[in-house]
Amino acid sequence: MSTRDELFAVLEQAIVGKTSIVGAREATQAVIDAGWRPPVRVIETVEELEALPVGSVVLDTGPERQLSNAPVVLCKTGWGDWQNLGDDPLRRWWSKEIIPVAKENVLLCVWEPEGEA
Repeated sequence: MSTRDELFAVLEQAIVGKTSIVGAREATQAVIDAGWRPPVRVIETVEELEALPVGSVVLDTGPERQLSNAPVVLCKTGWGDWQNLGDDPLRRWWSKEIIPVAKENVLLCVWEPEGEA
């Protein structure tokens, strides 16, 4: 069964015999319960990185990782800077430092706390 068929089955079960409002709410919840997640956001600018809430996690997926020798996982701290997980805990990165260094790479926001954005 394809992903499209699976999604159709979830939606069909949630909305058959329901009013449009109730059906839409139940369908939304059924899709979430089935494991749907929004697409991962690509972060390309300092402004996009700055706008992420505290606790957000960004993954550097590019081949030119200059922040460390391993894949880079960054978490936004309560001070508004970024901690490179697996690196020196005292070294913090600011968004304006990350974007130029990761310019040739792809930064993906892989976790964003709910209700914070």
